[in-house]
Order: sequence, then structure tokens, then C-alpha cells
Amino acid sequence: MKTEKIKYFLIVIVVMLFSCHQNILADNLISQANSPDGNIRFELFLDANSTMYYQVSKGSEIVISKSKLGIDTSLGDFSSGLTFNTVSSKAIDENYSLPSGKKSNYSNQCNEITASFSKSGYSMQVIARIYNEGVAYRYMLEGSGNASVISESSECNVSGINRILAQTYSKDYKNIAEEADLELLDCVKQHISLPLLVKTTNNYVLLSEAMVNGGYAASQLEINEQTQAFRYKPVGTVTSSLPLQTPWRIFFIGSLNNIIESAMPENLNTSTGITDLSWIKPGRTAWNYGGEDTSDYLSTTSIYSYIDWAAEMGWEYFTLDRGWQNNKKFTLAQVVNYGITKGIGIFIWVNQNTLASNKTDLQRTLSTWKSQGVKGLKVDFWEDDSQTMMKKYDLLLEVASEQKLMVNLHSSTKPSGLRRTWPHLLTSEAVLGNAYYATSPAVISPQHNINSAIIRSTLGATDYCPVDFADKNGRILYGTTWAHQLALSVIFESGIQHIMDAPSNIRYNISSAFLKRLPVAWDDTKCLEAEPDDFITIARKKGEDWYIASLADESRETKINLSFLTPGVTYYAHIYKDGDCPSEIQFEYRGNLNSSGEITVPLKNNGGVTMILSPSAYERPILRKYEAESADNTIPFGVATKTDKDSLCSNKQYVSDIGKGRSLTFQKIRISEAGTYAVTFYYMADATKYAYVKVNGKDESWKEYTFVSTGTETGSGLGIKTVLVDLETDIDNTIEFGNYNDYAPAIDRITVSKLGGENSGIKKIKDEKSTDIYALDNQIIIELSTPTVYKIHNTQGQLLTEGSFAGGKESIPVYDKGIYIVTINSDNMVYSKKVIIK
Repeated sequence: MKTEKIKYFLIVIVVMLFSCHQNILADNLISQANSPDGNIRFELFLDANSTMYYQVSKGSEIVISKSKLGIDTSLGDFSSGLTFNTVSSKAIDENYSLPSGKKSNYSNQCNEITASFSKSGYSMQVIARIYNEGVAYRYMLEGSGNASVISESSECNVSGINRILAQTYSKDYKNIAEEADLELLDCVKQHISLPLLVKTTNNYVLLSEAMVNGGYAASQLEINEQTQAFRYKPVGTVTSSLPLQTPWRIFFIGSLNNIIESAMPENLNTSTGITDLSWIKPGRTAWNYGGEDTSDYLSTTSIYSYIDWAAEMGWEYFTLDRGWQNNKKFTLAQVVNYGITKGIGIFIWVNQNTLASNKTDLQRTLSTWKSQGVKGLKVDFWEDDSQTMMKKYDLLLEVASEQKLMVNLHSSTKPSGLRRTWPHLLTSEAVLGNAYYATSPAVISPQHNINSAIIRSTLGATDYCPVDFADKNGRILYGTTWAHQLALSVIFESGIQHIMDAPSNIRYNISSAFLKRLPVAWDDTKCLEAEPDDFITIARKKGEDWYIASLADESRETKINLSFLTPGVTYYAHIYKDGDCPSEIQFEYRGNLNSSGEITVPLKNNGGVTMILSPSAYERPILRKYEAESADNTIPFGVATKTDKDSLCSNKQYVSDIGKGRSLTFQKIRISEAGTYAVTFYYMADATKYAYVKVNGKDESWKEYTFVSTGTETGSGLGIKTVLVDLETDIDNTIEFGNYNDYAPAIDRITVSKLGGENSGIKKIKDEKSTDIYALDNQIIIELSTPTVYKIHNTQGQLLTEGSFAGGKESIPVYDKGIYIVTINSDNMVYSKKVIIK
């Protein structure tokens, strides 16, 4: 019986497929075109009812099956009863450049067809473009006068749906992309935001729209209850003078790698008319609204300290956020002028509701800000996809270009490639970004970061506000690892990159060396791997260097094939990866890499990794870690070593019950250069507590510090506090931590880094061709000033010998001629070098 049912089912399927095929053959094929590489095919039909529809194939798979086309307007319903007139085709092949984006030089290559139809004396065109990574179409109504849009029949009937990631529509695009299916998406009551990601049998399809401007409105998606196709629904009413052009309905098709790399939205927009782009300067910005957790950020002291911070980091801008207009403590001119003294440009926050909707008044306002020296505007609270609001976007971008002011849009519509027309539009929000991480770490989850990078950021620049390690008081945030947070700065491309955290949480962090070099305008972008909810790895090129970042939800190894590197060039890797606990970033250095190799890096749960691959050997950050529970330390009776029940402390242990006359003394702290060092205490306190720090037993070094409450004395309450101390060379320094009268905080570990101006925490290394590791007769010589562990392998990977020394010069005898691989572990840096014994 079961076999008969299966046979019957198969017969029904075959009959249905044959019937569908016969119906398509019976319809009139108006036109067809392939992508330049021949893999994607677009077909345009007119059926027996003179209704338009299209179909898209990739290879042998029909990715988008029979999907309706048409637009119903005040001039007539151009979705049925059409008369076909003519069709034309052309190839588009053009190149252009932009100041910021996924790449610096863009290639717009596609095949375009234009089919003309008529009805009731009016002419309508359907224009389709077929790219290697997808298709797009739009309508144009010709003539003179005005026309109102009643609805569209623009549908996308994705075939063989396996998975949908959808957002419920919201005006600020700040909902989470979640798993859904067509039955759960109630098409009557619940509209869907663009972009929408669909997984088919062999491909992904990302639905969105391009070139959305004041001539139309942005759209939501709804579902055709009969066909289950996705249908575009413009927000509000649309009235336009003829010729009326709709936005492009755009469908990225293929692997996630190809979709994420695509520049289709920009390619579908018109070229800019701005002839002088020299004033458009992408950059990184200090942001005290985020760093101070949105409170107490409008004092002159706070503003000036963040401008100083931007100058210290070599960043370009400071963003003065909401509330500055009514603040009586300072003037805008004072802030701008202070920025000028530090070489820092100022962006100012603006509520779009306070901006005029007519050009004369808007020009007056923006010219005033420009005359005061403002460089750009962060314009907030758009929250409306109607045509009226699209016109206000157009007006702002036009007047801002005239005043040479850069623009960042917040609580705004999604990107649609407009930065090609308006290249001073450097970024926009349209996402629930990392700015909400401090208050909603469970919502801004690793999965959300990964999905936002795959879905939202494919459309364009994303002001995601990366890098948030702790709150302004130093209490560590635990939704992701610190390495994950750092990786966000590369994963999310943005012409203005807001670094989220406070200076005190970054200044002495090992990541500061990376953030000083972080580019924001890229020459090229490659997606190396991606899977929704699970992981993403992006490589971005700047000059000769590649910046690579990876995010993971669960622990995994990312294996990075280096075939994208320039052949014949040797590269060095500077790697910032997950450490022993979520609040640790470890640095690793690797040499002798080339395009035929690969890099494998482990990622922890909620983890990440960031690296620079460069033909140059950059300075390496130095950060030494000392565990509180180490057997090297002096831990008196009554001071307890405990296991962290949260497993968030380094080595899952910490030391408590310090104080009441009992101290913890860190021993054997050796440094290569005497001077002032930053010592960061990773501590836990269930109330505000106090502790003294004494260096090398010297009473004159004694200082007492306040450690604010972190809420609990377990790993979930881990916080950071940095103090500055003077350390000596050629001795084992000691750091004593205690309280004579009361209890001090519990301690997990300390880190020690050199204080030294713009190179704080950074050590310059020798040229890789220098003789710190070299061959001399039948010996391998290692010269390093810091404690070093070494291993020597042959070219078959066999370990020949290993050892360690305290620093200086070490000679290791080798008895055979040949090639040897010397691996060095020194100052938490690991790297290898090839040595030849002749």
C-alpha cells in the first residue's frame, strides 16, 4: 500500500510539472537575457490574459518561478490587458570609484532588456538587469502630467524554499531577523521588512530594493495568499510626475559569499553629479554618548576628553550627540574650535524633525553649521518610509552636498545604493546595532551580529557601533567575547565608524594597537565563509594589507584559505583571537605566509578573531598577564583561591578574602624597559571597595584606589580598573594589593603594558630579515630580550628539540645540514621562521 501511494504521488508531481511546463510554453516569451557569466537567466512572458510575469533560473535550477509583474495607477492598471510593443537589449559595462564602501573601484557589468507595453493610450516599460549575482527590474510610465500609484503586482515566487530569515516591518528597521515560514508570516496582519533572506535547494535569495528616492516610496513585503509569492507594497501613497520610475526590485541570487560581496545596489543607482569629492573623508569617530552609556556625556570635560582620546588614537572625528543644542555649558563653536586644536573634525547629531522641508530654510541652517566648522551630520528619527520622507532625504542630501557636509542617517530607511549618487552619505543605521549591547546583551546576540552582517550589511554601510568591552565603570559585558567585539569593527563596513567603548576600557587593552590602524574605506571585500546564525568570515583589503575578521556563535575552527593574497609575496599575520576567558584577547604573530597556504584559528563560543595580513611586519602589542592564583605569588593564610562558578574568570579561578591586613603580592614581573606601566586589575566586588597598590615593597609607591561595585563576587561581576606604576628592569618586580582595615576586591588576574604616548602597549620589532633568529656554523642562534620558549622542527614536522631561556642570546647546536623551522613564543607572541644550515 505504501509503495502504491508513493507511485501515485510521483505521477501527480510529474503531471503537475508537465502541465506547468506546457502553460509556460503556451505563453508568449517576450524577451530573455543571461548574466555576463551565463549562469543566471531572466525570462519575461505575457500570458493568455495579457498579464506579465517573469522567471529566473541559475544553472539548471529555477530559483524564481512564475512571478507576476505590473503596476496599477491612476492612468490605468498595467498588470493585465497589455499590448506588447517592442523590446531592446544592451550590455552595460562601466567603472566608477567611491570614497568609501566595500571597494574603492566598482565594476558595473550586466545585460539589460527593456520591454515596452501599452494600454489605453499610455506606454509602460519593464526594465530588467541581469548580473552575475542576481537580477533587478523596475517599471517606467512614460508621458507628461502626474500619476498616482494604487498598488504593484511586483512579486517574487521563490522556488523550493528551505529556510526564511525575516523581520517584522518596523519604521526604524530595528527588529531581529528570525526563522519563519510562509504559514507563520500572516500576510494580512503582518508586513515584512526588506531585506529578506531565503534559502532554496542550491542557492540563497536576498530580496530588497535599490534607488529608492523621492520619486517613489520605500516598500514592505506582503504575501500573496493564493500564490504564496512575496509581493512589494509601497508605504503610503505615491504620486509622481511623468515619466514615473519605480525603485529597482532587486534579488541577489547565489552563494552567500557572492551575495555579500555584491555591489548591485550601488550599480543600480545613477552616477554622482558632485565633481569635487576631496572634502568627503571617511574616518573613525570617538563617541562619548556610547562610551559614557548615554549618561553624563554633555559636560565640557567629557566632550574634551573624548576629543583628546580621538587625537591619541589617531582617529579623525568626534560625534557630538543629542542634547547639545539646548546645553548652556558650552557652545558648538567651542567644541569645534577645541577639535581644531587637536586635529579632530566634529559630527553633530540632528533630529530630522527639526530640519526644514524647504530648500531655502534648510540651506540657512546647514550653512550656519558649516560656517562654524562642522564636518558632518548624524541625522536621526526618520522612521517613515513614505514618499514624503523620501523627498526629505533627497533634499537633505542635496543641500548637504552643496555645503560639503558628510551625512550619517539614523533610525532611517535601509540603504538602497544611494551613496553612488550621493557619495557623502557615508553610513546609515537601519539595524538593531551594537549601541544597544550594553543594555540588551541578550538581544544583541552573536547570532544577531552574524545575521545582520549577512543580511543587512549586504545592502551597504552599517553604523553598527562596534567594540564594547565594558560599561563606563569597567564592569565587563558578557553577550560575546572581547575578540568578537573587536571583529565587529571589520565585519561591518561603515564610512564613519563609531567606536562604542569608553577610553578607559580601550586605552590599555591589547586591541588599542589594532584600533589605531583600523581603516574604514576599503579597496576590496571578500566573504570567505558564512552561515546564518552560525558564523561569518570577511576579508577586506586596504592598500597592500588584508584585514580579516570572523564571528562565531558556537566554538569552531575557522580555516582561512589564503589564495586571495598576491602570489609571490610573503605576508605576516597579526592575530587578535579569543583568549583563556571571554574577557581576554590574545595576540599571535605568524610569519612566512603566502597565497598557497592557510590559517587555522580556533574561536570560542560567542567568539571571534581579527587579523592583519601584511607584506610588512607591523609593531606588535605587548601585554603580559599574571594570574592571581599563580604559585609564583605570595598568598598568605586566610586569602583563598576559589573556583569561579560562572567559568568566566581566566583559568576559571580567582583569589578572594584579600584585606583586613592580608595582601596578595604578584611576583616575578619582568620587563625589558624601565618606565611607567599600566596595570589593569580584573576584579570582583559586591560593593564599592578600596585597596592599596605597592610596587617593589617601596612605601613611597603606596597608593589607594577606589574599586566600584561590580554587583557580585563571581565571574559574572568581573570588572577592570587600571592604575599606573613605575617598574624597573633587570629585577623581578612585585605588585602588592591589599587593604589594612577592610576587605579589598577579589582578583582574577592583572595585565601589564608599557605606557608610552601614541605607541602605548606597542613594541616595535626588528625587520624580519634581521638576525634575531639566524644560523651560525652548525648552530641556530636566537636573540631576544624577553623570556622565550622555542621549538625546532624539521620540514617533515618532526619536533627535534625544544627549550626556553630568560632572555638574551641562546645557541642551539644542529648536527645536520638542511632547513629548520624555529617557532618562538615570547611576550605572548607566537611566530615561526625558516633557518637554513648550509
